Amino acid sequence: MSNSTPHIQLQKGDIHILILGGGNGGNALLNLFYQYSDWLYIDGVIDVDEQAVGIQHAHSLGIPIYTDAFQAIEDFTGDIIIDVTANAKLRQKLIQTKLKRENLEVISGKSSRLLFDLVNQEHKQQQTIKDKDLHLKLLNAMLDLSLKLEEHQGTSDIIKHASQGIHQGLQARKALTIVIKGMDSECFGILDKPIPSPVPQDFILHLQQYFTSQAHKGKAFVSLSPALYIPFVDETFNLAIPLFEQHTLIAVILVEHHKALDVNTRMLLEVTSSHLHLAIQAKKNHQALEFQAIRDPLTGIYNRRHFATRIEEEFNRLERGQQGSLSCMFFDVDFFKLINDQYGHEVGDILLVRIAEHIRQHLRAYDIVARYGGDEFIALLPGELGKTLPLENIACRILDSVKQIKIKGYEDMRVSLSIGVACVLPATITSSQELITLADDALYHAKNAGKGCVRLKEVLENSYIKETTVHPASSES
Repeated sequence: MSNSTPHIQLQKGDIHILILGGGNGGNALLNLFYQYSDWLYIDGVIDVDEQAVGIQHAHSLGIPIYTDAFQAIEDFTGDIIIDVTANAKLRQKLIQTKLKRENLEVISGKSSRLLFDLVNQEHKQQQTIKDKDLHLKLLNAMLDLSLKLEEHQGTSDIIKHASQGIHQGLQARKALTIVIKGMDSECFGILDKPIPSPVPQDFILHLQQYFTSQAHKGKAFVSLSPALYIPFVDETFNLAIPLFEQHTLIAVILVEHHKALDVNTRMLLEVTSSHLHLAIQAKKNHQALEFQAIRDPLTGIYNRRHFATRIEEEFNRLERGQQGSLSCMFFDVDFFKLINDQYGHEVGDILLVRIAEHIRQHLRAYDIVARYGGDEFIALLPGELGKTLPLENIACRILDSVKQIKIKGYEDMRVSLSIGVACVLPATITSSQELITLADDALYHAKNAGKGCVRLKEVLENSYIKETTVHPASSES
């Protein structure tokens, strides 16, 4: 024999009730039973006073209202009548109606009060559990956000992830997040309609003025009353979490929250806002450290350590794919020591920055350029299968471009480079260091050939090395 408690799954409309009395007691029952409208149907609320609080509330909810109690009782064909009026004549009418309809349940007097207390207590307990569950979801979203910091995600991704967590944690009806990036501001959300892009610039200015005003300045979140209208999505929102970076508005998370914020929810929103600000700052700090770890502090291009990592990755890709090619360019500034001695190290530093810019400008976005040390630069150029890179032309364009460099106040300074280039096919060398050595050796021969020229070494399929020296002005080989 089973010890489980029998359970009936009620459907919408299975139970119909009529509330007799529109005062505070009737309104309290209306509030209570309306929470269970998925299976409990309220056929109407009765009171002789059309201004009674329960009558007004029922009207706002679209529930039928009656002022003729005797007629409404007579017409009611549902299951339960709850009487909170304590009116003797109505009670007599209910007794008579009950005698005529044996399936009708009538609850009145102390029984109606007991029913309200029991159901209200159950409702409060369920609501408390529900609120705690929402709070846990919000805290879990923030914990998940902390874990996301370990992944390589941008600030926009972090804010987007946080907005989704806030929407779920608050069980908001809708959400919209605007990330401010000047003319490239982003907008994403949880709406039942497409979101136009880009965000109108005049509205971005409006947001900045709105959330930096004295009324909202420094607030972790803002309850918007009246609700804030967003014209380009034709929606309103009543809660906002503005995000700042050094007093500059960088994003706004907007939600439509369906109920008043209690003390616990307000506290959690404070914590959420603080956590999100800290997460964004942590991401910025991480990006700054990451930049410093892989970049040359003077020129801003990659440093030697990062280049070593990237050339190893590209060499492994070449070995696995057995297709394409890999080329390395080594650059050395001609007579750089004399430049430093004659013009000073500060001018020498300016020159190195300018040379790095010119090299970068003449290579593809995915080519890897680094400062190798001192006045030496290095570049890695991956090639595709069946496509020959015009290495001589690329190197000569860089030489010609660098010759045009002029530094204000030092126009008499003459600048030139020597370039060594090595190009290999799959299986023609055994390591990435061998490719660097080939390019370095090519650079050595370029300098010995009179500087200001290009020395190219191509390792062919039979391991034969084809060597060429190019002087851009005369195109001699």
